[in-house]
Amino acid sequence: MKISEYLPRHRRSVRLFAATRRTFFKRKSILVGSDAAFVLHTVSANNRTERLGSAGFTLVEVLVAVAIVAMAVTGILVAMMRQIDGTAYLRDKLFAHYVAQNQMELALLANAHSNRIPNDASSGVDEMIGRKWYWRTQPKATQQPGAVQLEISVSDQEGKEAAPLATLTTILDTFHQLP
Repeated sequence: MKISEYLPRHRRSVRLFAATRRTFFKRKSILVGSDAAFVLHTVSANNRTERLGSAGFTLVEVLVAVAIVAMAVTGILVAMMRQIDGTAYLRDKLFAHYVAQNQMELALLANAHSNRIPNDASSGVDEMIGRKWYWRTQPKATQQPGAVQLEISVSDQEGKEAAPLATLTTILDTFHQLP
């Protein structure tokens, strides 16, 4: 089938946009055919061009679409920033925990070699990954004589009121001395 068989001789000028095959049956504004995409214009008997469909979006439609995309992108960026902040916080907690473990091991070694338990609180500064970490140790009495609970807290800010990022607790006693 050819399109020229279905159109009179004076109406053979038809502009079409089709995907692959060009087998169409045209009647004013109706298009039937396989793989037909869209008829943009037809030329009628008196050579006037008629528009059969909309070729684009209106300004309002475009603005609404841009607003929706802007809100979605803003939401994604906020979620990404929260994730980045959370990752930095977890990194800080990890290294504060390392500093607390180092101080706990030093206290355990000092206790094992001297067989003495600390009675007073102490504090200090360690440097790790190019940053300063402020640690405090606080001994607390236990019900067992000759034993003390040692609480070690580490913060990335100086001062007693700074919130600790990591806190470890261990027991020191006078019963275990290295030979």
